[in-house]
Amino acid sequence: METFYVCLTMDCENSDYWKSPGGWDMSPHAIRGFVDTLSDHGMKGNLFVVLENARRNPEAIHHAKEKGFEISLHIHTEEGGFTMGGKAVAPGQRWLTDFSYDEQVQILSQACDSWSRALGFRPMTFRAGCFCGNEDTYKALIKVGFKYGNIGGGQRNYPTYRSFWVGAPLHPYCPSEEDKLKEGRMPFLEIPCTYNPGKKTANVISHGESLVELRMGLGDTLMHMETIDAAIEYQIENGVKLKTVVSLTHDRFPYDDPNSAMHERLIAVAEYIKRAVEHKGHRWVPATFADIHDAFLKSAGAKRAGAPGDGGQKREA
Repeated sequence: METFYVCLTMDCENSDYWKSPGGWDMSPHAIRGFVDTLSDHGMKGNLFVVLENARRNPEAIHHAKEKGFEISLHIHTEEGGFTMGGKAVAPGQRWLTDFSYDEQVQILSQACDSWSRALGFRPMTFRAGCFCGNEDTYKALIKVGFKYGNIGGGQRNYPTYRSFWVGAPLHPYCPSEEDKLKEGRMPFLEIPCTYNPGKKTANVISHGESLVELRMGLGDTLMHMETIDAAIEYQIENGVKLKTVVSLTHDRFPYDDPNSAMHERLIAVAEYIKRAVEHKGHRWVPATFADIHDAFLKSAGAKRAGAPGDGGQKREA
């Protein structure tokens, strides 16, 4: 019997920039509903929070932390909100990979400092907006002190978002310094979302395509069940050592409303993951990215690294 680490994640975005339905009124309700619903069903995961959301929703975010969820840094550089060379960078279509290594270090350092002031602790993990990242992104994250996160995956080929991941592994891995798509020895664990390895979908906005993601806001429950089954089977057949199921959603859905379709979908997906893993004769455990990183280091006989800087989050039991 092997273990599947199950982590359900939410990106908590800047509602002003993305013009999210329900705006800032929806965000704290979506966060609390997501967290409480999953907690009621024995699950946990990560919130990936942009700076503006950290400033606006500290109570909902701290509530998630108290429930055992890991609170993590999320960045969309196209939103602006940081300085470069002493000058403010205005919002615009400038993506993370448009910046040099040194500039990415500056951006990440500024974001960590501002985010930490908003919430009172430093983030341990990071997710790149629109999965935009390159080899310099990993190196910059390591420089700032991060040891694990989610920069890309899913065989994405999204030119608009500078998101190019065709050929990347579909399981957690340490990237190569020379090629982010290959396994190597960088001291950073990439933890990708779960995808259907045999099914692609087009994205009109990004002018590209990707494998079908386990993403709550797209498709329907039956599609997600198919993705879960295919991903579990793929990991078993290919002898993946660190097996995971990682879903993605956003803070724009009424997860706190028990009568909403998204609330029902969240429960259906969470419960189906349990049954699908058990049906294959394996066990599932609720996990955060920190837990997955723990398992990775345990398999390597190492000790889990801490957060960047002082005052990092402690792992919740």
